[in-house]
Amino acid sequence: MNNVHKLLVSSLLIILAGCENTHAPRESITDVLYPHVETQPVDTSGDAADDPAIWINQQTPEKSLVLGTDKKQGLNVYNLKGEILQQLAIGRLNNVDIRYGINLDGQTIDLAAASNRSNNSISLFSISKQGKVSHLNDIMTTLPEVYGLCMYRDNNDNQYVFINDKDGRFQQYQVIIEKEALSGKLVREFALNSQPEGCVADDLTGQLYMGEEAAGIWTTPANPQASELKKIANLGEFLTADVEGMGLYYYQQKPYLVVSSQGSNSYAVYDLTDNYKAIGHFRIGTDLSTQVDEVSETDGLEVTSVALGSQWPDGLLVAQDGYNQLPDATQNFKLVSGTGLRQLIEKWTK
Repeated sequence: MNNVHKLLVSSLLIILAGCENTHAPRESITDVLYPHVETQPVDTSGDAADDPAIWINQQTPEKSLVLGTDKKQGLNVYNLKGEILQQLAIGRLNNVDIRYGINLDGQTIDLAAASNRSNNSISLFSISKQGKVSHLNDIMTTLPEVYGLCMYRDNNDNQYVFINDKDGRFQQYQVIIEKEALSGKLVREFALNSQPEGCVADDLTGQLYMGEEAAGIWTTPANPQASELKKIANLGEFLTADVEGMGLYYYQQKPYLVVSSQGSNSYAVYDLTDNYKAIGHFRIGTDLSTQVDEVSETDGLEVTSVALGSQWPDGLLVAQDGYNQLPDATQNFKLVSGTGLRQLIEKWTK
């Protein structure tokens, strides 16, 4: 790129960084994080990329992966440079999540699950120690229009998948690990009042957190015998419909819930140990140094505080971007260092 082209690109980035997104006001959101890496765009156009999950490579953390759904095609697997390593075109996958250490047919694998809107199922994937992702099989649900999904592992190493429907219903399936195959057993059903999507389970505390898109955030014990539903956040100062992706960031052994507030192009953070207090919100702006554009109208997100090599010493936040603008392309995912999030939490909780 010659100097003239560099000047034109820099000027465009500055203009974009200073522009207000027409979809929602941002003037009240003063805290900004910046994306250091973006993934290759998905192959399909329109509203396609949706939800990411982070696979942590236990032996070589810097070789960890991002799994991202393309809800018109399947599952993409990216390295931490944003490059596509695998594409599994198995259906209209919406949300994806991961758990670790499954013994299947004498081998230890990690397990990913995704909601498959092509056949209203839970698609299961194995992840090898080297990071190769393979489709195993599907668990058929009885829901007519599956949507969001998250996983949970209890203290007895039982694996569960929560999957929801656009009508508000949730189903909880226990993953039955047989010698050479996986199946699912329906162990619980409940419902929110309107359409949900994003959810996340905290394996350490045994709590499930759920977003009701046009209403707020709920929690319930992830134990299949539980029945209590508790609303912990309404739409308001930090949260604008739709309530979308959810992830947990641990700082000083305390869990913080990070939620994408799609209507305000921002992210709200809640202290789960302080009466679910909303402690702040931030947006993801254009990074002039890396020429990665701002993030808007996020559907799914994932976050971890685990160090993933020298580039990500405080973990990683991955957010779906509804408008991939530099250059103008199909949707993708943006990678943000966990260091900025840690620093914001420190500031908000002083």
